Amino acid sequence: MSDLLELLKKAQVLSPKLFDEKPIIALYGRFQTGKSTLINCLFNRYVALTGKGLATTSLTALYRYGEKEKLQYRRANGELKDTTLAELNDPSLLADVCSNGGFHIESCIPASILKHCDIVDTPGFDANDSDTEAALSVLENIHYVLFVMPNRELLAQEKTLLKELAEKKFLSL
Repeated sequence: MSDLLELLKKAQVLSPKLFDEKPIIALYGRFQTGKSTLINCLFNRYVALTGKGLATTSLTALYRYGEKEKLQYRRANGELKDTTLAELNDPSLLADVCSNGGFHIESCIPASILKHCDIVDTPGFDANDSDTEAALSVLENIHYVLFVMPNRELLAQEKTLLKELAEKKFLSL
């Protein structure tokens, strides 16, 4: 975690205007590359659904600092509704989740790293069109991208996404 805080400090020197507001870091990568597992490790608690199978995380989640843990999802009518991880794991809940771009889940967690930045867990791209679209829809709301990938060479789709991110002038960590 101290390495990520060091990166944030370096980024603040490179892009001081972005730190007029609390920076938002989004985790991007293909499906099943460990984005949600990384979230759970960063916060030292199970806050993001993980598991085997296609598109484990099909919702975009925003994690912010809060003295008390709170988990909500955005309903189709735009309202935030309190929920639990067990409820979010129920496929029938998806019918009530707002399908428009933006953050589907908002969570407050008393993790010290979140005092310095907000973190976004995105669906993996390249699992299906709707997950790829959901992952890309939050780009306008974030400052930095942390690209998560397994220990191997970049695939063509990953190279394409990284080029798109570079063209949009995102600082990839």
